[in-house]
Amino acid sequence: MAGVLNLLFGLGYVYLGYAKVMKLQAGLFVLSMIVVYFLAGIATDGLVSLAIGVLLAIDGYQKASGLSGYISVERQAAEAPNHT
Repeated sequence: MAGVLNLLFGLGYVYLGYAKVMKLQAGLFVLSMIVVYFLAGIATDGLVSLAIGVLLAIDGYQKASGLSGYISVERQAAEAPNHT
């Protein structure tokens, strides 16, 4: 599922629960990928957008399978226990 969602602007990283992707907040990464997809798509008739989508899909699949993948990500920090 993460691989398929990553074809859509990197949404697989949000699905997998990552807080940061390439040192950006996951939501900001998705927004930046939307811009990159469209700008690259216009400039290259969609070829670079397709290549980026395939790369993100492979990376999302690898991360969902427990492998490290190609793109750096950070999980959300565990919340500190509340001692009241």
